[in-house]
Amino acid sequence: MGEVTLATTFGDNDVQATLNVTWIIVDVPSAYNTILGLPTQVQLKAVTSPYYLMMKFMSGDKVGRSYGSQSTDRECYIASLKDKTPPDTQPSRVMAVEG
Repeated sequence: MGEVTLATTFGDNDVQATLNVTWIIVDVPSAYNTILGLPTQVQLKAVTSPYYLMMKFMSGDKVGRSYGSQSTDRECYIASLKDKTPPDTQPSRVMAVEG
């Protein structure tokens, strides 16, 4: 569908890092809102931990943290399992994938 480059901020009020990230906009059914690609993780010098739903990254001489939400993850996963509508009748969904 297209792409857009946005200034994207990672972290919280204590430690933040802002990068220009090019997001690819696609129209596909998915349990995810966004997928953060390897190029951005490399720029952030990020280390991810799927088990803890956390990403650590460097910001200057400090280490920042970005956390996911287990309850939101669970809701999205369950919603994706329940979606049994045939593809031709599904409502359109838009998802951003970092490119």
